[in-house]
Amino acid sequence: MFSRIAIMVLRVCALAAIVLGVLFWTGHALALRQVHMTLGTLVVLALWALAVALLFARGVTVPVRAGLAAGAVVVGALLAVVGMTQERLMPGAQHWVIQVGHLGLALAAIALGEMIAARALRSAKLAKVAAR
Repeated sequence: MFSRIAIMVLRVCALAAIVLGVLFWTGHALALRQVHMTLGTLVVLALWALAVALLFARGVTVPVRAGLAAGAVVVGALLAVVGMTQERLMPGAQHWVIQVGHLGLALAAIALGEMIAARALRSAKLAKVAAR
């Protein structure tokens, strides 16, 4: 149940953050920057929550659990750091490079969250079947 809630939080917040990000790129909704940052924080926290859930999941090999969890921690941290500092990174005409990198990290966070949730939910189903 925990993994289902965390992945839904990640999905909804990431979608809303991406929509706001696109609006920012086009010069609209700039007053909603704090909302975008809050949504981004929720994405990172949901990703990390999924990583913790995977670490305690049964039926997933330890190297897979550790690798996905470590990847989630690294991608989440990079997403947060780039998101909070991007205005100071490469200002001027080339700033779009940072924006595209930030979007790429967000998409990687979504993909990792989906992979982790799928494994955690699959292991929960296997545990229910084994308990019968």
